[in-house]
Amino acid sequence: MTDEQFESLVARLEREQSRNPAAYRRKVVLLALAGYAYIAAVLLLCALLVLGSLLLATRAAVLGGKLAILFGAFFWIVTRAMWVQLAPPQGREVTRRDAPELFALLDHLQHELDVRARFHRVLITDDLNAAVVQTPRLGVLGWHVNYLIIGLPLMKALTRKQLAAVLAHEIGHLAGGHARLGNWVYRLRLGWARLGALLEPAQSAGGIVFRPFFSRFVPYFNAASFPLARANEYEADRCSVRLTSPTAAAAALTTVNVMGSFLQARYWPELHRKAADHARPQFSPFADMGRAMTAHVDRAALTHWLANAMARTTSCADTHPALADRLRAIGAAPRLVPPAPGESADGLLGAALTPITEELDRRWQHGIAPAWERRHQQVQEDRKRLAELDARAAAGWLDFDESPQRACLTEEVGTGVDATLEQLRALNAADPAHAPTRCALGARLLQRGDEAGMAPVERAIEHEPDAIAVAAALLRDHHARHGRAAEAKQ
Repeated sequence: MTDEQFESLVARLEREQSRNPAAYRRKVVLLALAGYAYIAAVLLLCALLVLGSLLLATRAAVLGGKLAILFGAFFWIVTRAMWVQLAPPQGREVTRRDAPELFALLDHLQHELDVRARFHRVLITDDLNAAVVQTPRLGVLGWHVNYLIIGLPLMKALTRKQLAAVLAHEIGHLAGGHARLGNWVYRLRLGWARLGALLEPAQSAGGIVFRPFFSRFVPYFNAASFPLARANEYEADRCSVRLTSPTAAAAALTTVNVMGSFLQARYWPELHRKAADHARPQFSPFADMGRAMTAHVDRAALTHWLANAMARTTSCADTHPALADRLRAIGAAPRLVPPAPGESADGLLGAALTPITEELDRRWQHGIAPAWERRHQQVQEDRKRLAELDARAAAGWLDFDESPQRACLTEEVGTGVDATLEQLRALNAADPAHAPTRCALGARLLQRGDEAGMAPVERAIEHEPDAIAVAAALLRDHHARHGRAAEAKQ
């Protein structure tokens, strides 16, 4: 199934789901059971063949033994592939004694939504995210453990009321049984994918038996379960609005999207760049994160990231709807309201906040140390090389083939992208037919949002076959950032 066919099928099934959600949910469950039934039928047939082979072995030992081994091995492959166990989520556990205010908020939200199920464990992680995860203690027999996962960056980015809206969304998943059904569907997909990977390399009889299943049923099931997952997100958003307010829910959704861009585009890159001058990562990113979110982000950047978030469209790349669609569904406008200093939701952790923050900082320092030290060493070598190239350029001895390297090093470890652009423009003027220079110049202009970067990239596509893949990706990403879906697809 091609991407276009998958998207078309999902669109049709979403209309079917919107007309009768309950019936559609039953359809997904029945499809999953049908998949189980197909696997079970194959296993039963295989077991009968093993039994028949063993009976045959009483008369023809060699032939019966070989067939029993063959069918038994196939039975084992299928059984092992389908026995999927989800590893429990990892994080720093907090208890009611550690963070009484957080648990009081959870109790209130669960009472308001009349949710009888309780969270067995609450984990704090280093993600800008929150999630409900249910893992079965007994595999297919169930008896689930309910985990609530809350990212410390999320708590630092939101006010208490906004975090309440996020937690209400997650409790809505728990109330609707979304996590249990979603995990079941996920395990099915994972099991089928593992089975397909095991059977695909060899053109065996087993592969032939499962070929219609993998070529038709599995793609259809993946498409059929997609609208259900997306509908679950909208339903959880409605729970969030009901337990808090449309404005609180809108502020939480908007702030998470924008602060996610801040962390990805500015906070972490700026921190990682410090490896150039510091041999070891002796920093505390999680302790400093809240202050950076509230004090170190300029209004122009926030406006830019919000515009980008609102321009994104819902696609089959993610079961979560785009921000604009989620806001439209709850009847609210985007609201970017970061917490004032000292007012972020991480205060709900009480006395546990400091040790949790320190633990996450230690984990980050330990985990990134090898890559950080390698980067520091590489920067020192690159700076030495750049100094040599600059000296050769000043003396008029720099070869044209060395000039692109000098331009790249100038950006990475020198005076920055402005000087690099100046060098690349000079190189492009000296040799307009040099495709790598055109691509490098166009890429940097496009990264700045400068449409002038399109022309050199397009010329590289026209005249240099080896540049097509890189140049096309640059144009695609530029159009996508500006909401031009048709041009990006082209």
